[in-house]
Amino acid sequence: MRHCGYQLSSPPPEQTRHESFKGIDSGNDASCTDSGIDSGNDASCTDSGSGKCLKNGVDPKYSYHGAVTSCQELCDASGACGGYSVSDHNNCLLWLETGLTGGGQDWAGARCMVKKVSDAQSPVEIQHSDPGSAKDLDWANDWDGELRHECAANQALVSMFSIHDNSKEDRRWKIKCSAVPEFASLTACRWDSETTFDAEWTSPPVRPNEVVTGVLSQHSNGAEDRWFAFKVCTLSGDGDFVETDLGVTDWMNNWDGDLEVTLTPQEFMGSITSKHDNGAEDRVWKFQRKTFKYVAATPKPTAADELPEAPTLRPTPEPTTPGADCANSCRWATAAWENKCKWQVCKRCSTCQDGPITKKDLCLSRVEGSSEQ
Repeated sequence: MRHCGYQLSSPPPEQTRHESFKGIDSGNDASCTDSGIDSGNDASCTDSGSGKCLKNGVDPKYSYHGAVTSCQELCDASGACGGYSVSDHNNCLLWLETGLTGGGQDWAGARCMVKKVSDAQSPVEIQHSDPGSAKDLDWANDWDGELRHECAANQALVSMFSIHDNSKEDRRWKIKCSAVPEFASLTACRWDSETTFDAEWTSPPVRPNEVVTGVLSQHSNGAEDRWFAFKVCTLSGDGDFVETDLGVTDWMNNWDGDLEVTLTPQEFMGSITSKHDNGAEDRVWKFQRKTFKYVAATPKPTAADELPEAPTLRPTPEPTTPGADCANSCRWATAAWENKCKWQVCKRCSTCQDGPITKKDLCLSRVEGSSEQ
């Protein structure tokens, strides 16, 4: 996928915006399009106007990167990035949601650049393997007793059912979990802190890609209320997960009434909001829901693709040397063998014996330093 090639700085005052875009790329391989200035169907991002990007009229989830060299390259490298905005000072906002629109607040000359998704990286919507209601399951706690329910590995909470008893001034709970697809996993799990009695609270404060996977609670007869703590895990995998916040439900029960919340196969549970009433000695509940799309990672080259095949190692042939019976003064002397073979000391050298010089010649040859016979 091409980079979203939008220049980081605003155009000079004497240039119109149209002229500055023409200056980005004069060929057909331009990788960004301006509204009304579309340079081709292969563009990977679209200029949706001045100001920051919006999602349903509000700021999307984002990550901030200060004084970057190329905001568009950061966005291109992340499947979770649905677009970006970059200021005149090269400060970068990566928008971590899809379905972005322009028209947001001015941010030092920033524009809303929305990334297009190529067919090769079309996102896949994450679905639970076994959605459905917890209503027909066993109770997870007794009246006034501890509630502890942790989903199994790679399962997330998808349904909660509860009834209230006026004499006990407590609730019993049924909870259901469901597995995520095989290409995903739930990691980096943590328990949030305990909530307080007789208060309205929202818990846990989930981070991007976190979902609820467990609940722990204990009842107090003095407060006639329960504290709660929730377990959250991070959805992860080889690719990227693009999160969409569906917002918070209405209150899902009345005081002293039954509560049932069951997510759709595509939904995950985020933060939970609850409010206590001292007269009813009960709580009402509402739930944040989110969905995820999975963008597969771009295949990386194998080791064989990255490195050339190692050459076959062939040992360098050892030079042919005279046999061991050949004296060193013959073996290593720099004179030509046709001369060395005339030396008496070289008579055992195979080179001399196998060559044109005969033993008779060797015997009659003059040894260096001796008188001729």
